[in-house]
Amino acid sequence: MSYRVYMNTLDNPTARDVYEDLKKSGHEVITDLDRDDIDVDMLILSIPHKDKDIFTLREMDTDKLQEELTGYVNDILSTALTVIPHMEKSSLKRVVFLTDPSGSIRESTEADDYAYHMAQAAAGMIMKVLHNSYRESGFTFRVYADCGGGIGACEYILTEQSYIPEDAPIHSDENRIVMRDGFLRELSW
Repeated sequence: MSYRVYMNTLDNPTARDVYEDLKKSGHEVITDLDRDDIDVDMLILSIPHKDKDIFTLREMDTDKLQEELTGYVNDILSTALTVIPHMEKSSLKRVVFLTDPSGSIRESTEADDYAYHMAQAAAGMIMKVLHNSYRESGFTFRVYADCGGGIGACEYILTEQSYIPEDAPIHSDENRIVMRDGFLRELSW
């Protein structure tokens, strides 16, 4: 089965890899919703990651920090709220966030690229709120933290997760929001 997938950016290495893998697998990937009548099966969100403007907390100008965070986080939320209504007719209804382990507050060991990692953590919270708001409407969610090993992001986001309606949410990744890496380890938020 092929899906129509909307991606908010390709300016992220993991997003670019997913884009290429999806295209090779025969899925339709769009990066611009230019019509109101386009139905979408999957939304893939990520934060642009460019090698310029890499600052540590000590070097970061607070005005620059606020500008970057506002832009990144608002793009994630506004894109989700724009695209989700285009997913109502889909049988898949999957919302994905591509991140890395440094997007986890607890797992991060980074001191560089402060605004980027802070935005990833905020986007993780957006995913939790989206899950709480849309899960009962049949939406499924994936958060993939690229660790450079294990299964790739595309494979992970296309696989079905354990779902037995009678099971407690802790036993079903479809009933809770989970951040996993390529080795399928659950990362704390």
